[in-house]
Amino acid sequence: MSAAALTLAAGGSPYQASQAIAFVIKNMLGLICDPVAGLVEVPCVKRNAMGASFAFIAADMALAGIESKIPVDEVIDAMYQVGSSLPTAFRETAEGGLAATNRPSPTKRNLRRLISRLLGESMSSLSAIFFDLDGTLVDSSIGIHNAFSYTFDQLGVPSPDAKTIRSFMGPPLEVSFATCLPEEEIDLAIQIYRSYYKEKGVHEAQLFPHIKELLSELAKDYPLYITTTKNTPIALTMTQNFEIDHFFDGIYGSSPQALHKADVIHQALNNHQLDPEQVVIIGDTKFDMIGAQETGIKKLAVTWGFGEEKDLMSYQPDWIAHQTEDILNHLQKNT
Repeated sequence: MSAAALTLAAGGSPYQASQAIAFVIKNMLGLICDPVAGLVEVPCVKRNAMGASFAFIAADMALAGIESKIPVDEVIDAMYQVGSSLPTAFRETAEGGLAATNRPSPTKRNLRRLISRLLGESMSSLSAIFFDLDGTLVDSSIGIHNAFSYTFDQLGVPSPDAKTIRSFMGPPLEVSFATCLPEEEIDLAIQIYRSYYKEKGVHEAQLFPHIKELLSELAKDYPLYITTTKNTPIALTMTQNFEIDHFFDGIYGSSPQALHKADVIHQALNNHQLDPEQVVIIGDTKFDMIGAQETGIKKLAVTWGFGEEKDLMSYQPDWIAHQTEDILNHLQKNT
């Protein structure tokens, strides 16, 4: 706070004051060396500058006759003991301290891109990745099936067979219910469905294998977003339950203003001023492929979800993935 006060007193801006605070706190982290994006220079360059200023101040104090109450050999011994007791994650591993912030930040992505340019490595043409949720990241088939069955039971109408209900996994609820209910019952059906799903269905799901590892790797280089026809509050709850929400820069779901997949995609593109030609959606159904075609973004189809592979291929996806490793391979080799 003193650094901020001094900055403001010298005529600096609030932003500059915030930067002064950051410099001081990073320097106070002391022996913890935590290279960001693999660069030991970040934040060590700034620490070195502050260390030089401390050296001048220390010399002035010594020349003025000020003495340390603790002998220098004991200070050095104490520094050694502190360093030895630090967990391995804080010793130039990029696993602790500033390098291990909870959210994959634009700073880290930009640094990695800068390093690639300096090293002459090829750069990806992608500026963002959109993910579908159900059937792509999360196997929510049981919860969705149970929610539909419960809804039909509450309405007192026969429930469609399992194959038909599976076809409801992907499109908006309004579209699915319109295939088997009178128009005047659709709003009530949606209310019943969401009530069940919020209480029980959202917990009747699980992440597909290796999803966290996939998101962790992709988030190092790209901003990630969810674009789903599940309503936004439920999508947020589900990602929080699975502890994957911090990987995403935005989570977009359906609403009366954004009913179809293309509407949701448009909303994300516009809010973040993204070029459609530099965005890819990763999804498991034809609705993801249709949404991509209608908005001009690239398509990466996955086969482990709710859609049939032959249906996905009919929309000519740019890439197709049968396992999460395929996604990394495609995006690293072909973009």
